[in-house]
Amino acid sequence: MDVHLEKSEWAAKKPTTKHGVIPEMTLPNGAIITESTAMLRLVGEADEEDKLYPIGYVMKRLQIEQVLGLVADLTRAW
Repeated sequence: MDVHLEKSEWAAKKPTTKHGVIPEMTLPNGAIITESTAMLRLVGEADEEDKLYPIGYVMKRLQIEQVLGLVADLTRAW
């Protein structure tokens, strides 16, 4: 389920989250994942056609990892 919060709703929601952060992803077994990069890797590796995060192609995965690292660098609070 995709839930969007208004900025005014965040203060009430924050204490109910796993680590006080969003986004959160709840897996079918009830486990909660809170890091965007972890979510992307999980979804990519669950792709049965091996196209989103290609396990057998090291150079393609390297490119994905570089982009994920760049996004993390650009969004880091300084």
